[in-house]
Amino acid sequence: MFLQEIVHSYTQPGYRTVYGGDLNSIPSDSASTDVPKDVMTSAYAADKECDEGLSATRPRDGRATKPPATRSIKIDYLFGPSAGAVVSCDVTADTGEPDHYPIKARFRF
Repeated sequence: MFLQEIVHSYTQPGYRTVYGGDLNSIPSDSASTDVPKDVMTSAYAADKECDEGLSATRPRDGRATKPPATRSIKIDYLFGPSAGAVVSCDVTADTGEPDHYPIKARFRF
């Protein structure tokens, strides 16, 4: 994933960077039939997604961030260094005008 390469190339020694956004790709482990599924593979391999592992039944699938009015899928992400711990990760259903659910996370480094 090009975004991940850019983030890692600009992260100075001793610093940690959290990155993400509306990446319009579903996780590779998702049960959904939507595509693409391969875009996030390198990010999951190198970093920790805030929603990853918080649901034992849906690892690397997370909660839907695209409102279910059209289809219920995860396409929005927050990634941090794999050495960090995810303290919290919330997908808020109060979107207002956008067509996505916002994500907020706390990482401990």
